[in-house]
Amino acid sequence: MMSASITRDELLFNTLEKVEELNCSPVFAICQMIKDQVKKPGFTVNARGSSFISFEANSLDYAIKQFLKVRYYANDNTIIGNGVHSGADFGYKYFLETGKYPKRRLCIKEVIESAKKDYKFINPDLRTKTSVRELAAEAVRLFKKYWWIMQNNTPIESEKSLFLEVPEEMLQNPQNKGKIRFTGTLDRIYKDANGKIIMSDLKTSKKRISAGVEHSKELAILVEREKALLEILKKIEKELEVLEKQKEKQSLNQEALNQVHTELSLMVFSNISLLQADLKEKLAAEKPNEKTIQRIKDQIMEQEGFVVDYKLFDMVGLMGEVQEKVQSPKRLIAKLEKHQEAKDSSEVLNIDEVIQRKIKIKTELDEVSIDIEPLKREWLIEVRKAEIESAKAQYGTQLAFYAMIYMITENVKIDKLRVEVLVKNKKEPLVQVIEWDLDEAFMRGVYEKIQVTTSTIEAVLNGVDPMILFRTNSTSYIGSDTNELINEINGILSEREAS
Repeated sequence: MMSASITRDELLFNTLEKVEELNCSPVFAICQMIKDQVKKPGFTVNARGSSFISFEANSLDYAIKQFLKVRYYANDNTIIGNGVHSGADFGYKYFLETGKYPKRRLCIKEVIESAKKDYKFINPDLRTKTSVRELAAEAVRLFKKYWWIMQNNTPIESEKSLFLEVPEEMLQNPQNKGKIRFTGTLDRIYKDANGKIIMSDLKTSKKRISAGVEHSKELAILVEREKALLEILKKIEKELEVLEKQKEKQSLNQEALNQVHTELSLMVFSNISLLQADLKEKLAAEKPNEKTIQRIKDQIMEQEGFVVDYKLFDMVGLMGEVQEKVQSPKRLIAKLEKHQEAKDSSEVLNIDEVIQRKIKIKTELDEVSIDIEPLKREWLIEVRKAEIESAKAQYGTQLAFYAMIYMITENVKIDKLRVEVLVKNKKEPLVQVIEWDLDEAFMRGVYEKIQVTTSTIEAVLNGVDPMILFRTNSTSYIGSDTNELINEINGILSEREAS
């Protein structure tokens, strides 16, 4: 006798027993167990919002969970997602009770506690690969990003359980009344600034909801041009940076040059004084006349302006010393000054030229940006539309299903649907909020999916062989637990046959 719900290992054991009993495949054995299960008195099926996605992607996985009520192991993504949901639910319910959000640390405490609780049910194979501490840390990292989104939301409901017996008009066999129930837990209902009621679902995902909308030919050309100009601008700015550093370095060199200039000037002044003293001594030894003595006195008095009568030095044989001690340093000073003037002029010209190039590129960029703006705006509108369609395809059925139950049971009109996707980027998590109107056309499409799923459940209840209705799908990540289970059962059977 099967209990109300069974574990994965119990399903594996029961399936192996059935395979041996009937000498059949694992899938056939599972379908036979479904036939046996639905015959039990009081059997009911709870159709949840998430089950419709499972039904479309991997119908056998759907049947195992709905009819055999199998509870698979938790995985790392489930534990992280549940942790974020627990923190968010605590925060929203606190808001509903008090009118304000709690301290963030209180929500984070709930995130950690949820991870600890769920880790007890993690797949044993994952225990050696990841710890509860790592999973809790990742859940906290993601929640911290979502925390800022919460502050802009005005909740009406949070984590509300839903229940509705399938209406009789949806059933083909009146005897199935009460055997199929619509159940689930909605994440959130918000009210926006305009008073619109929004049904919302929070998802954690490794990938963002994306839409492959290509640029128009004109926009593609402009985008490439903009990209090329930005690259040129980047190089120019780097060139300017190098020149500015050189200028700064040259400024320091100029200070050193000034110091050398001062020292050379002092050297010239000092050497002139010494030479004039020598000149005076030489002329005194030769007993100069009064006119010569006056010239010497005048020469000595002109020291400050470096006025030198070289003929006097040459007359007494001191011209060689004058060349070495006075004229050579003066020539060196002049050479340094001329070199510095040329270099300063060259650098000013180089910087000015680069600045002009930068101005020209920036002007071109501005012109391209003006042309791009309206085209990019149109493209972003198309991207947004495509993202909404993608969100509808992935999450719309579940959200509309919950909206339908809520509107029936609570008599409250839902105006919009929203999905909040928390993307697990390594560097920085990303939050995508995508919202759309809940119109009649969309609800009709969802209603048809619900009707197909309900009719399939009813067909099993009416005695149709599950082998006709349900199949595995190895190409979908949805139902991967079931695919792995069947592969494991086949592996065990192969080992038994080999032995």
